[in-house]
Amino acid sequence: MKYKGYIGKFLTVNLDSGIFGEIPLSERQVELFIGGRGLAIELLFGRISTRVRPYDEKNDLLVLTGPAAGTPFPTGSRTAVAAVSPLTQTLSTGYMGGHFAPELKRAGWDGILISGRASKPVTLTIQNGKTELADATDLWGLDTQETQVILEKMLGHDVRTMCIGPAGENLVNYAAIAHEQHLVGRGGLGAILGHKNVKAICVQGSGSVEIAASHALFMDRMREMQRIVQRDPIALRFRQIGTASGIPKKNK
Repeated sequence: MKYKGYIGKFLTVNLDSGIFGEIPLSERQVELFIGGRGLAIELLFGRISTRVRPYDEKNDLLVLTGPAAGTPFPTGSRTAVAAVSPLTQTLSTGYMGGHFAPELKRAGWDGILISGRASKPVTLTIQNGKTELADATDLWGLDTQETQVILEKMLGHDVRTMCIGPAGENLVNYAAIAHEQHLVGRGGLGAILGHKNVKAICVQGSGSVEIAASHALFMDRMREMQRIVQRDPIALRFRQIGTASGIPKKNK
């Protein structure tokens, strides 16, 4: 692929059959849609009927990165999750920060497409070339902090996890997905993972992300951008309390 920053493929997970596969990203797709919400709509629009409801098995769920994930690009390593929302009944995309997106890229994937529904609670684990679904019955009912602590002990400190708690398991329509202290809160997409019986997704990789510029030039530009972001008062408020920092403005 001529565009750097991409691995060039998505992992596919069929929960009905337990079969893994992959779908390639084309240069046209990444040129027109880049990543995140744009790429989510491109990939899901052709797969999901307009008649599909949130808790249908045919409601696929996407976990996506962007080309900057896994590089020092400021604010670039965000994770997007997309599916038909139980709140809006339309395609919705939520975002979170943290280490999940860079780790997914290092594990060799631009994203994950999850289809079907598991017959019992499972965790999806992606560790470099090894991908598996494991029984998560013992984790069902635990909150997100407890779940992450247990999975870190089981899989290792370097594994990055996103998971749901009791709200997602019980299909609360505004349930979030948690990774460390970060949350995908928009759209209630934690309930979609709960309906699919996916308790957690764990990733760990040792690969790298290719960039087009020389390392020296890239790092020089990134340091300058980081200085700009660090001086910005709006960025500071978002770093302190996240999306809630915009509430006073929106309430005027």
